[in-house]
Amino acid sequence: PELPAAIQQAIAENESNQAEAWLNFNDEIAGIEVTQMTIRQFFILDGIESPYLNQGNPTPADLAVFIWILSPKYQPSKKARDKFCEEIFSIPIEQATKDIERYLIKTFQDAETDGKDEKRYCNYLTYLIDLFAREYGWSTEQILKIPMRQLYQLNTAIGERYARAAGEKYTKLRAIDMMEAQALLDEARK
Repeated sequence: PELPAAIQQAIAENESNQAEAWLNFNDEIAGIEVTQMTIRQFFILDGIESPYLNQGNPTPADLAVFIWILSPKYQPSKKARDKFCEEIFSIPIEQATKDIERYLIKTFQDAETDGKDEKRYCNYLTYLIDLFAREYGWSTEQILKIPMRQLYQLNTAIGERYARAAGEKYTKLRAIDMMEAQALLDEARK
């Protein structure tokens, strides 16, 4: 069965986003520049229980702090944070929320998922840090600075390489794979 146009478009966007991840371009949320999320930034956002990662109900302050942590201007200073948040406090929340959703989809699109992750994204970050330190000899500090989008793709490449060496087939289930499988199942049932 043929996939619906919306699924085909999502797959094409997913492939385009994979290539874009390696260009290290910054992104924008409501016109404000943000970097690609690193593991360090994820740990900070998760540590403050950002409702954007935990399916909560974000406030304007949560929005400002989320953007602040991803901003290239970020520095761990309350004074700098307060100044930044004050500067962006009047951004359009509706647009920022849509941009954050798009940003998070791109960030976690290559993460492996079982479809049951309560936080919406399956993040084996300690495992990934260990994997890259062992595989490439990178320090923890180096790994914490690499965009998660790149790390998820490297994780796949490593998994494929080891599976091939063992004469096995490598499989990884991502959100887009689940979406595609569900669409094919729905079409087959018609």
